[in-house]
Amino acid sequence: MQGITLSNGVVMPYIGYGTGVVNHYSTNFPVWAKHRVRLILNSVKNLRINRQIKIDMFASQMVRDAYNSGFRLFDTGRIYGDSEIAISKGLKNVQRENYFLCTKFSDLCYEMNPQRQDVLFHLKKSLSFLQTDYVDLLCIHHPHGDVAKIWAEMEKAYESGLCRAIGTSNFNVSDFAELKKTQKIAPMVNQGERHPFFTNNEVFEYCRQNNILFMAHTPTGRGTVSNSDLLSEIGRKYGKTNSQIVLRWHNQNGVVPVVSTTNKEHMEQSNDIFDFELFDEMSRITNLNNNVRMLDCLNGVDNPLYRFNR
Repeated sequence: MQGITLSNGVVMPYIGYGTGVVNHYSTNFPVWAKHRVRLILNSVKNLRINRQIKIDMFASQMVRDAYNSGFRLFDTGRIYGDSEIAISKGLKNVQRENYFLCTKFSDLCYEMNPQRQDVLFHLKKSLSFLQTDYVDLLCIHHPHGDVAKIWAEMEKAYESGLCRAIGTSNFNVSDFAELKKTQKIAPMVNQGERHPFFTNNEVFEYCRQNNILFMAHTPTGRGTVSNSDLLSEIGRKYGKTNSQIVLRWHNQNGVVPVVSTTNKEHMEQSNDIFDFELFDEMSRITNLNNNVRMLDCLNGVDNPLYRFNR
């Protein structure tokens, strides 16, 4: 399996596929019902199936399509509903050594199982949903809760072989500094938002200087890169789409982007980024940064009133 070598020698593929939330549900029925009705009305209004409904219905097939399109890294998490189940179904007939699994643990899991305040219990649930004996990467989803305790338990999971690498997600430099006070094993990966309009430079540079690989969620700014004249200009030069240019920019920066798409053609395009090289365009793309986030990590799936994990 080709990819980037982590600090502990584990090889991570150059690009990942993420399903996002699949079949999310809530302990708060009115919240769930309101959300579902909104999706249905959106489908009727636009005369096409809503993206979230499509994911709920066809997630496992999308995972299968992603694998056939060249993806070997699959990203999921405990608070992504049935995502782990969808991935296991989509990869059912694939040899385990031929793909890389990343899942994430959130302190929100404790609210679903108040009697089990331990990472290993929830990791083993993830393993059962994923139908595997180990994950390649286990990340703490957010710097929420007792991070020192959670990390210590993740270190034990790593030492026991239940995960081949451990990492963080959505951490700021101050979060790393706090973790460093108690950690025995340094994070090998940090997943965070990064794209040309939000380069997340302080965290990116911290990771680079501390040998922590940066995984980029929201790698194309939720499609906003399609509106960039500069990216269109560069795309015409190389015969690539704006998204392909951005994914190549990530790759040449040593970043692993996690793509989320329901379109098979886009899956194939996402893996067709290794036959050209950017030169002076790298800095021009980086200079598009205006420090605007696309994802508010305190809302959406992380709203405690809206539960997504089993």
